[in-house]
Amino acid sequence: MNFVTVEKEQGVRLLKVTVDQADYSEAVDKSLRQYKKKVNMPGFRPGMVPLSIVTKMYGKSVTAEESFRAASDAAEKYIQDNKIEILRNIIPSDEQAPLDFDANTSFEYSFEYCLEPKCNLAFTKDDKIEYVKIAPDETARQNYRNGILSSYSEMVEVESVEKTDTLTVKLDNGTISVDDAYVGVGSLEEKIQTELLGKQKGFTLDIDINDIYKNDAQKKANLHIDDDQLKELNPKFAMEIQVVKRLKTPELNEEFFKKAFPAGNVTDEASFEKYVDERLDQEFTIEADYLFAISAQKYITEKADVQISREFLKNWLYIMQNGKLSKEDVEKNIDDFMKYFTWVFIKEKYAILNEIKLTKEDIKAKAAELIKAQYAQYGMLDFPEDLLSNVVEKQLENREQLSQIEDRALDSKIVNLFKEQVTVVEKFVSAEEFTRIAQEINK
Repeated sequence: MNFVTVEKEQGVRLLKVTVDQADYSEAVDKSLRQYKKKVNMPGFRPGMVPLSIVTKMYGKSVTAEESFRAASDAAEKYIQDNKIEILRNIIPSDEQAPLDFDANTSFEYSFEYCLEPKCNLAFTKDDKIEYVKIAPDETARQNYRNGILSSYSEMVEVESVEKTDTLTVKLDNGTISVDDAYVGVGSLEEKIQTELLGKQKGFTLDIDINDIYKNDAQKKANLHIDDDQLKELNPKFAMEIQVVKRLKTPELNEEFFKKAFPAGNVTDEASFEKYVDERLDQEFTIEADYLFAISAQKYITEKADVQISREFLKNWLYIMQNGKLSKEDVEKNIDDFMKYFTWVFIKEKYAILNEIKLTKEDIKAKAAELIKAQYAQYGMLDFPEDLLSNVVEKQLENREQLSQIEDRALDSKIVNLFKEQVTVVEKFVSAEEFTRIAQEINK
């Protein structure tokens, strides 16, 4: 067996491994004897086909398979024995020369590997990075208050029409008459709104039904008609107000606080304002942490200055995906692959360098954090601990979800340690400015 190394571009090496018959003959003989047991051929009992015939039938393909396996195993051992630190795996090279299994018994196989690139992960307090957070203003506070209050609002009947009201009306065109049609005042054209504002129950207005309901589905639902009736519909209707309803925001009183905060943590206006401020700070902190994590990843990546061969990564991805990705897919998405692959390499090196290890508690805590954040988007801010624990356990039973959570947990530990190593400069901005900065960072 012989090894020849050829230097290529950007840390990539071509490893040529020559195997002789002695390196693979035993494996070939064993494989052919296995074939012999399985071959069915007319004139021979099962397993009794002569080995010479089996060799003639399968000898070339078995030799190709076993000689390649011998070369592949030898290439990996060569890397280990020579303590060569490589990026991921050694792979077959696309520079493989043709092999003649009829005329030769020695075969030269070509493999490629990429040396681990240099990675600068030394950070000090001289490294400065901004932690950008939204500064809560009265508009944000009011929007948050309104969001909570609207969850406990209810529809009540009122005397006269305002722009945000909903109406139950009678519609009559002489042929069709319905008493329970629904009309949202705010969705109407301004001219019709003006005629309705301030009016009370019993007021009648001549309208074109197409000005009230803009699509066929709305017309059919409110007029209780089918497609055939819709085609023949006379659009001129008299619309009489039957009921005026308005969404009433609850008053900040004892009844509201007991209903909205059964745990008793909010009992008056002062504690309600404190709750709003705490929740806003919590939401803005989540957004700031997320943006900082992206900023930190970019900063670490740029300073690490990892150089990976683009061509090697293309070949590695294509081979390791085992047919799941075409060469065209790899080529089209290579920029995203490069970005992801580089970060994964840096992350692993950073974790090793700083002895970062994930515990079961880390993973559970990250799972709980992600679940809370997900439900918070739907207004479920206080997630019951017993329910949370069950959801966490279910997620961790799913291998794919577990892998994603582990990945996120490691990212968090890296970012937290990075915060301690560098100088973090806090910067408070408006919501609009925060959005602009986030868009710039995500480019």
